[in-house]
Amino acid sequence: MRALVELLDAQYGPSGAHVATVIVGGVVEPRTAYDPDDIAEHYWRLHTQSRGRWEREVLH
Repeated sequence: MRALVELLDAQYGPSGAHVATVIVGGVVEPRTAYDPDDIAEHYWRLHTQSRGRWEREVLH
């Protein structure tokens, strides 16, 4: 997955596409370490990052 993200970022990043993964290391369940609202925040943060600060991988 990481290699695919790097390849896609190299290909499409220069044209403005932000390519990233969010890796969740457990069962998604409310009121746990893997709360879906917390995970959604990662996606939102990726979506709103300025281009110079793009992350390619988020571990949750």
